[in-house]
Amino acid sequence: MEKETNLPQKKEQNEYSRRIFILGIEVIFYFGIPAVLGTLLSKWLKAKYPDQNYWTFIILAVTYFLSWFIVYWRYKTIKNKYKK
Repeated sequence: MEKETNLPQKKEQNEYSRRIFILGIEVIFYFGIPAVLGTLLSKWLKAKYPDQNYWTFIILAVTYFLSWFIVYWRYKTIKNKYKK
């Protein structure tokens, strides 16, 4: 009888664990995809303009802030979803 009362709590715990795992994977993509695209763009620009080394730093800064903006936007959407 005692195990049946813990079943809903266990299901809820599993659901939260699954959501956290998915959010972790999303964050990896939010940082990984801009970083890979920035690296490819940086290599292309470095090949096209070999004397100008500042492209890498500019692209690094843009992808960094873009990634954090996406994470913040996702946080706001999740916060608003659970507020309702």
